[in-house]
Amino acid sequence: MYKPEEMVLKLNEFLEAEQFPPGQFKSLIKLFIERYKPEIKILDFDYYRESSLHMAQKKKMKYVSIQDFETAAKFRELEKECLNYIEIKTEYNIKKSMFYYDQNYLFYFHLGTAKNDKKVKEYIKKLV
Repeated sequence: MYKPEEMVLKLNEFLEAEQFPPGQFKSLIKLFIERYKPEIKILDFDYYRESSLHMAQKKKMKYVSIQDFETAAKFRELEKECLNYIEIKTEYNIKKSMFYYDQNYLFYFHLGTAKNDKKVKEYIKKLV
């Protein structure tokens, strides 16, 4: 298991494993990092989803109406982030949580759809 594609396939298998083996997962991802030295990025599509977009839009309008423009600007930024994530998810037809390796980036697309998403995300956050 030396090619990055093979390692990514195995990382993806861990997402749906019935019995999540944290030691094996950590060893594999550490080996991947040592060999290929990728930048690791979490794209949290579970957080930046349509419901977050609608909430940000509502709150932005609320704070604009009471002229709290500083707070409205924060929600405008969240709205932009949500739109960016939704566009990426749609453009690349991302339907489930997965790892993806491209151009020296190891992406973790988190949608909250895999059995072990929570454990994997917690560990990946420590690496980033």
